[in-house]
Amino acid sequence: MVTTHELWISPQAKLLGYKLIRELNVSIGFGIAAYLDVNHCYNNHEAILVWLDHLLAVQPEICHMDSVKIEFLSHFPESAYVLA
Repeated sequence: MVTTHELWISPQAKLLGYKLIRELNVSIGFGIAAYLDVNHCYNNHEAILVWLDHLLAVQPEICHMDSVKIEFLSHFPESAYVLA
């Protein structure tokens, strides 16, 4: 039996997650998982997708990119980012 290491993420979480990753130019490295309170085994992109999938499951009303971005940035200290 062969298993894949693919994450099971909802299509909406993938769509919004990859858009968020592109808009904020998030590198694939590691470190974001700790801020988002997801398992540290995930790289930055996977951590965002897992976090967003969970967020949409518990707060389905958050479906606009601006709301997702605000919620995402609220997990980081202000000194960790600069908004253009």
